[in-house]
Amino acid sequence: MTTSFIIYAAVALVAYGLVSKRIVSTPISGPLVFVGLGLVAYASGLLEPIRVVGSGAAELLELTLALLLFTDATRVQVRSWSADMDLPTRLLTIGMPLTIVLGALAATLVFPTIGLIAALIVATILVPTDAALGNAVRDRLVDVLGAA
Repeated sequence: MTTSFIIYAAVALVAYGLVSKRIVSTPISGPLVFVGLGLVAYASGLLEPIRVVGSGAAELLELTLALLLFTDATRVQVRSWSADMDLPTRLLTIGMPLTIVLGALAATLVFPTIGLIAALIVATILVPTDAALGNAVRDRLVDVLGAA
């Protein structure tokens, strides 16, 4: 199983490398592609859930996440925010709460036995709060709104 997963991962990386230039203009990001490929690998039995056991494994994962978020934050251009505060303000005051409400509604449709609080928690977790995740959507909105 390990050998087949390594082959799958290598093929996935090469395939992504071949199409990455073409999908850069679409709202599909690299992490989204690899999450989808991970789901396919899990569904086909090539990947098993990771069991975090032993001391230090959880701390290593948290440190990795902290470093990733820090490197994303260093690429943010704060000066550009002062000129374009309208769009982020609307996204945070209207878009995010509306997305949470619609996500909670979707969670109750997908999981009928889930309670309201659990549905709101699921929706809140799934709302993209990382600026890097929303970059493609923001760029597309600017293109669409600028053309209108």
